[in-house]
Amino acid sequence: MKKADIKLIVGIFLISLFILGVFKFVSKDINKGYVIIKVENEIVKKIEINNRTQGTYNFKFNNNEGEIEIKNGAVKMKEMRKIICPRGICSKTGWIEKSYETIVCMPNKIIVSIEQI
Repeated sequence: MKKADIKLIVGIFLISLFILGVFKFVSKDINKGYVIIKVENEIVKKIEINNRTQGTYNFKFNNNEGEIEIKNGAVKMKEMRKIICPRGICSKTGWIEKSYETIVCMPNKIIVSIEQI
């Protein structure tokens, strides 16, 4: 191995570390955005979300009230009474944190999603 080969390997290694550091730094802000709650395709609530947002939030639908929980940049639907949501699939979906994930409650036409900035 020549000195030029060693310099090339070290250079590639340092560039790789730099790129990984940039991705790590940028990924901290990826969770910034909004939780969008739609009922019958109309927005009923829009909540700003980031890694520090925490709490439970209520929303109205069809003379009923639903509840979501936000924690560490993720959101989940709280369990509803069986008479309102018989199977409870929406609450069993669990936590979502990416813009391509959604929580859907078909009987009540509720969609919870994350819109990232």
